[in-house]
Amino acid sequence: MFGSFVWNLWSAILGFTLFFALSIAKHTPPYVMIGSSISAFLFLLLAFVFRFLIGEIAVSRGDASGDETDTGLTEDETGVDLDFIDEFDAEKAANVIKDLLKEE
Repeated sequence: MFGSFVWNLWSAILGFTLFFALSIAKHTPPYVMIGSSISAFLFLLLAFVFRFLIGEIAVSRGDASGDETDTGLTEDETGVDLDFIDEFDAEKAANVIKDLLKEE
């Protein structure tokens, strides 16, 4: 998913503020607070949907920053397939580094 939850919170604050500013002069305070809260919740959900869609588009195009790292090494150069390593598999990564150091 693109971005962080902070984007959702900023979006909710924006929705709350917009509704509040545009309706405070014309409506009663309870209506304004309830409407602002509902608007904030809808903006929060809308930001979540947009973040999800942007993340899916980026992954499908292969542009997702931070999802995969490009080491510039291929199986032909090292003799080791680096595609099986994910960021939480430290033991496999250490073995690949040891293999690479042995070749030099």
